Amino acid sequence: MENDENQLAQKRAQEALARALNVPASDLEIELCDGAVVPGLIPFRGRQLSKKGRRGSYSVGVLGKDGIELDSDKAMAAVAHALRSPDGKRQPDPKMLARVCGFLEGEMEPARAILSDKDLETIDPQQRPFIYFPRALLVDGDPAIDYWVRGHGVHRSRLVMKADGKVELEVMSIGSIMDSNK
Repeated sequence: MENDENQLAQKRAQEALARALNVPASDLEIELCDGAVVPGLIPFRGRQLSKKGRRGSYSVGVLGKDGIELDSDKAMAAVAHALRSPDGKRQPDPKMLARVCGFLEGEMEPARAILSDKDLETIDPQQRPFIYFPRALLVDGDPAIDYWVRGHGVHRSRLVMKADGKVELEVMSIGSIMDSNK
């Protein structure tokens, strides 16, 4: 059953992205965010296949009842909002939010949040002491999460959830963090 639901979600995202980009759906390759459970949203990454076999950059976004959102900041804000408790008092689970937002950071090449010891094993041993798993914090009174992402290199992301519903994403490379700790 779950596989059928994933295939349906993938097809819906592919069709929506095709309409947004004005290309045939068959020209698009779509990937869903593994393990993502975001009420009312389908997080996806897609790219157009060229006639010559080369591929372009990725389109990342979410598909929901209100349509498709391809602006990554707005997509992350929609995910943060969807993962909050209905009354807004309980903040999103840091691990789930990191999983989805790390995935949505993959506009140039696939990216994934570092969520487990298995993920950590793929990182350079000299970098490992600086990396931690997703955690919640407050930044100037606003709820936030810190998480590490592996994509084009390794970086720390800090997603701050503002009272107006917007999010701010701050990214810092592992090299900058290692240099500041020398």
